[in-house]
Amino acid sequence: MTGKAVGIWGVALLVFACSSGSGGGGAADSGIGGSGSFSGTGNTAGNGATAGAAGSGASAGFGASAGSGGGAGSGGSGAGPSGVWTVIENSSLYGVTALTGHPTDPNSIAILIDQSPSAPGLGNSVVIATSTDSGKTLSSTKIIDVPKDSYIDGHGLVWHPKDAQKIATAFGFPYGFDFSDLWRFASSADGGKSFQLQSLVHLEKLVWNAGALVALVDGKVRLSTDFGTNFTSVQLPSGCTAAAGYAKSGNNDVFACGKDGVVSCQGTICSAVAVPGATTVYALGGFATDPSRLVALGGNGQNSEVYQSTDGGKTFNSVQQLPKGGSWWLQLDPRDGGKTVVVNDRASGHAVWRSNDAGATFSDVTPSPSLPNTPGLSTYAYEVGITAGGGIVAYTAAGILRLDP
Repeated sequence: MTGKAVGIWGVALLVFACSSGSGGGGAADSGIGGSGSFSGTGNTAGNGATAGAAGSGASAGFGASAGSGGGAGSGGSGAGPSGVWTVIENSSLYGVTALTGHPTDPNSIAILIDQSPSAPGLGNSVVIATSTDSGKTLSSTKIIDVPKDSYIDGHGLVWHPKDAQKIATAFGFPYGFDFSDLWRFASSADGGKSFQLQSLVHLEKLVWNAGALVALVDGKVRLSTDFGTNFTSVQLPSGCTAAAGYAKSGNNDVFACGKDGVVSCQGTICSAVAVPGATTVYALGGFATDPSRLVALGGNGQNSEVYQSTDGGKTFNSVQQLPKGGSWWLQLDPRDGGKTVVVNDRASGHAVWRSNDAGATFSDVTPSPSLPNTPGLSTYAYEVGITAGGGIVAYTAAGILRLDP
């Protein structure tokens, strides 16, 4: 482990202009701003009751003409009254594929970085970088060399919510390794100074839920209660052909099953759970100290929505419709008492929505494209993580951004 900051090279990205209304607008000729609920198109007023404060944007961003969240082209911080994003490092790290917050220190984060062969001046390696100042300075540990002409696909980074010495990550090599050695799970018991590797085939996702480290491998859920030392397989219930999420609620195991919706099981007895308006449910999670509350992410091919259950997964109700398009991801605060939920679009719009009340309500906190000290650099949030206390850190071409609760 070294105290030297990881080498960084940025790629400036174009921010696209949008014409549909949604509460607050963006900066001049730029993309998403404001924090109003998604509503309205064209010159119709959006319902952005909590939209960001007016900015200098002369041309409309996402709120063309007088939405209720502000006048024409109102810019704002992107977070409105919920807080303002802070630029931690005014340069972009190359190849960040996941980041997460420390269990107790809101200023400490961990980052999974692919220093691939296409990154100028960087070695071919997979790196975990840790920081005690939200990403301004970094200490790095190499996990493994990247095969020549390959790259990695990150599948999760988890900091143990009760033991800051334990960090786990999963990643794969889409090409460059033999098929039988395609995916890797790496765990640290010394705060990221060293890592131990395991090979897993077809690993899809790595999350922490209800005291278990959950890996989706070969379409089956594998659980570890010792933070990755041992994994045991969980047989998927009938009617669940592709596990896309898991939560433990009392004696019930609740699965998101992709196109097969949600299934709740007690032992070997399983039943389907109706999710209104969703033909696919592709993410699901729960809270450490409130097993009755679950949050799911689903869609119908046209729209994506966030769903909440307050009865342990017996029923779900839609709580937030999300902007169309994109590739939406769900994250829940894994710490005891944590109530933060974040959904972010990792594709077209790179929007970020946050809930501070366990998924009951959401606000659009997408970073503004006109943040200070980011000239010509995109503030699109590619990767997002939850910090101790419910803050958010985001990886962008403009560097690491931070939004306090």
